[in-house]
Amino acid sequence: MIMIKLSSSVLALFFGYFFCISPIAVVYAQSHHDTGYVSWGTDEFELFGLTKAQLTKKFKGELEFDQNFETAWLSPKHTGPQFILSFSNGKVIAVQRMFVDGMGCHIMGPILKSQKEAARFSIEGLTENPKPNLKDQAKLALAKKELADGMPKDKQKD
Repeated sequence: MIMIKLSSSVLALFFGYFFCISPIAVVYAQSHHDTGYVSWGTDEFELFGLTKAQLTKKFKGELEFDQNFETAWLSPKHTGPQFILSFSNGKVIAVQRMFVDGMGCHIMGPILKSQKEAARFSIEGLTENPKPNLKDQAKLALAKKELADGMPKDKQKD
């Protein structure tokens, strides 16, 4: 009788935890999966309109690509920060940043569908940084220049 009582108490505790805590975990996980701009050294707007050969040459030693160029990692160990690339007619047409944290959680940035949109994303994110380092300041200037000069027509979508 005591064993049944103990087992039912343990079950009640488990189900109480599951039904009370798991909705909180789901809400937390959903908000945890989306992110805005984080300075990684390479920004999305720099990838647009490039072919696989151009990506390899321009980002040698900086990015590592999978066989199909669908993913570009900032780490040679293929962990942490990465970009998900989409191609059309052999050129990058969309970029999404993703970070896989130590728990395996995929933290996703927005899908940017034009170089102009990507430059705005970088400008907004870099402008919000209260203490930008020299590289971030240079990246902000480059993004503003690219946007002001107008993107090449084959790199523009919006």
